[in-house]
Amino acid sequence: MSETPDPRIIDAPALTSTADIPLGVSGRLLNLLLRATVKTHLRGLQTNADGVARMRLRVDQLVNRFGHVDDELTAEYTDIGGVPCETLCADSGATTVLLYIHGGAFLACSPRSHWGITRPLARHTRCRVVAVDYRLTPEHPYPAALEDVMAVYRELVHRHGAGRIAIAGDSAGGNLVLSLMHAAQAAELPLPACAVCLSPWTDLCGTGTSVTNNVALDPMLPADRMRDAAHMYLGNVHPRVPTASPLYGAFNDFPPLLFHVGTTEILLDDTLRVVAKARAVGVEAHLRIWPDYPHVFHIFSSHLTGARVALREISDFVVSKLSARNAGD
Repeated sequence: MSETPDPRIIDAPALTSTADIPLGVSGRLLNLLLRATVKTHLRGLQTNADGVARMRLRVDQLVNRFGHVDDELTAEYTDIGGVPCETLCADSGATTVLLYIHGGAFLACSPRSHWGITRPLARHTRCRVVAVDYRLTPEHPYPAALEDVMAVYRELVHRHGAGRIAIAGDSAGGNLVLSLMHAAQAAELPLPACAVCLSPWTDLCGTGTSVTNNVALDPMLPADRMRDAAHMYLGNVHPRVPTASPLYGAFNDFPPLLFHVGTTEILLDDTLRVVAKARAVGVEAHLRIWPDYPHVFHIFSSHLTGARVALREISDFVVSKLSARNAGD
């Protein structure tokens, strides 16, 4: 794994680049495992309480195989803004915060399931990484998850100032990253120094062409079950509400953004269209495309070289933007 930052990601505004890290044997085997386990289980998902509980258990069992232990970090479990959070820290004197919002189709996962992402980010950025344990659907449909992340963000802004905060999230968590910024603007809260979205689920209408074109290629996500998950999350809310499907919002005055996405994902166009909309209004939006890598491959950083490189790139981006925002302090 290279420890050198990729200057193309940090220095060139609005750049699209393709990762040159081969997926490798481990990655191809991972794709086969995901296709045989996660995608198969999701296809058979029963959209009732028992079915969702079984799905959560199976997802947890899979990600726990790729657990990430890091003795360098301290972990603290507290409520922030009245919402349970895990805070990971490699530097007790850290004055910057990375707010992380996990994915899981709004149905599953937790801060623990995403240690493969949050622990390397805490170590590399030296930020306090705050991972939100937001309420899940169907027990708590929209806007419960957004209310939780907004409550945490509001408290972090009060404690630290928006300029010392970066936010990041994957899949449904990437949706919540962008939805949070739409909601923060509406509430006249200042936006963070930067934001990172890993394969964000930005269009709950499912209108992207990749939803059809990549349906057989995506090793993890079945398109029909994503539609079911969207319905469970939305309830009676219109799917084009920008704080539910952030693709349909305005991106004026957003901070610098970084997106990662794989070429075979059904959510590929959810990323490409948001990047295009953000750039159209002058937002600095970086896009890194990963050929053949699965959805949110970063979580498998203990096994994939590409995931470790990707997390270093994300960390370099976050540190760079936080430093630039606070250069005058």
